[in-house]
Amino acid sequence: MGEILREAGFPDVSVRRLAFGTLALHTATKPDRSVGKGSHLDAQGSGPVIGNVTTASGLGVEGGPLTLRWPVDGASWNSSVAQLDSPHALQSWEWGEFRRQAGWVPTRVLFERGGRPVAAVSFLRRATPMPGWGVGYVPKGPIVDSRADDVWPEVLAHVARIAKDTRCIFVKIDPDIEASRSDIRRTMREVGFKPSRQQVQYPSTMIVDTDGSDDVLLSRMKATWRRYIRKAERDGVTVRLSAGTTDVTRFMDIYRETAKRDGFIVRPDSYYAKGLGFLQPSGRASLWLAERDGELLAGAVVLSHGSRAWYLWGATSQLGLETHAMYRLQWEAIRSSRDSGCTAYDMWGAPDIMGDETDPLKGVAYFKAGFGARHVNWVGALDYVVNPALNSLWLEAVPRAFSVLRKFRGERTGHAVVVPG
Repeated sequence: MGEILREAGFPDVSVRRLAFGTLALHTATKPDRSVGKGSHLDAQGSGPVIGNVTTASGLGVEGGPLTLRWPVDGASWNSSVAQLDSPHALQSWEWGEFRRQAGWVPTRVLFERGGRPVAAVSFLRRATPMPGWGVGYVPKGPIVDSRADDVWPEVLAHVARIAKDTRCIFVKIDPDIEASRSDIRRTMREVGFKPSRQQVQYPSTMIVDTDGSDDVLLSRMKATWRRYIRKAERDGVTVRLSAGTTDVTRFMDIYRETAKRDGFIVRPDSYYAKGLGFLQPSGRASLWLAERDGELLAGAVVLSHGSRAWYLWGATSQLGLETHAMYRLQWEAIRSSRDSGCTAYDMWGAPDIMGDETDPLKGVAYFKAGFGARHVNWVGALDYVVNPALNSLWLEAVPRAFSVLRKFRGERTGHAVVVPG
C-alpha cells in the first residue's frame, strides 16, 4: 500500500495496521493548491472549467475548423446540446447543477463548426480524500453529432486534457454510442480510453421509437400490454403530471415500498427532492402519477432533452401492481414525449444479453419489451487514467467499501420489476 501511494506522488507516507485488518495511512504531503492553474479554472473560483473561445488549429479537417467555446450560460448550453442529434439529459445544464450539490463541479465545453454545435462535454469533477486529486466523470457523454463523427479524436483528447489539467486520477465517460460502432471504439482506444471495470449507468437499454400515431405505437406492443392499458383505464386508473412538492413526498412513499419489495437501493429522500427541484422547473424532468380515487398507485420520473426522453425512476404500490397502473402511466408518458417532439423514449436499463435467465434485469426487460422497445447495447463506461498508481488503489478500495455497505444493508442494485400477473 505504501509503495502504491509513493508511486502516485506521495513521497512521505507511513502505513500502520490496526484492529480488524484496518490500515491507517498518514502522508506528509500537503494538498496541491495548483489544481487547474493556467487553464481550467472556474471564472467565479468555484471549481475547474475552461474560460475562453479558441479556434483549434488543425482540428475538424473534414468539415473545417473546430471552435471550442466556454464558459457558456445555461440557456445557450441547453439550446446547443438539444441541436445535436443524440442529446442526453445527463449532459444538460440542470443535471450538472444538481450534481454540484453533491460536490461535483461542472466544466462545460461546446465544440462548434461554422457556428453550429457539433459536440458537447459536461465534465464533472469531484475531490477525493487523496490530497490534491479528484475524479472526473462525463455522464452519458461526450455527445458528438453523428453528422460530425470526424471530431471524435479532438473531443476525446480535450476530455483527457481537462482530466490532466484538473489533476483527476481518471475520467470516466459512457456515451450513448452503440457497441456496434467499432470505428468510434477504435478511436477511443487510440486516444487512451479503455473499458472500465466500474459501470455507472446500465450499458444496455430498451428504447421505444415514438415516430408514429397512437395506433402505430399500440400495434408495436404485445397484445397483453394493450389489454392491461385499456383495463386500467376502465377500472378508473387516471394519470396526471405532478404540480407540487406534496406529490414528491407521496411518490417517495411508494418508491420505498417498491425498493423493499424488489430489493434495490434507495437514496435519501433529499436526493430525489433536490433532483426534481433542479430538473422540474425547466421541464427537464416530469413526475407522472397514476391514481385511483385519490390513492397513488404508481409514479415515474421522466427526463427529456431535445429529441429524446428517458424513464429514470419508477415505483408501484401493491395495489398498483394489481390494477396495472404502471402500464397506463407508461403509455401516457410515451404519448406525451412523442407529442413534445421526442422520437425516442429510453426505458433505461436492460440485460446485456436478452433472454439471459440469470440476469437480475430479466423481468425489467420483459416489462419494457412489451411496449415495443428495442434492445440496445452501448459501448459502456471507459476510463482515461492519469495516475495509474492511484487508480489501482481506487479500483480496489471503492468497490470493496460499497460491497461491504450493501451487504450490511441487505441491498442489491436493480430496477423495480413490473411483470404481468
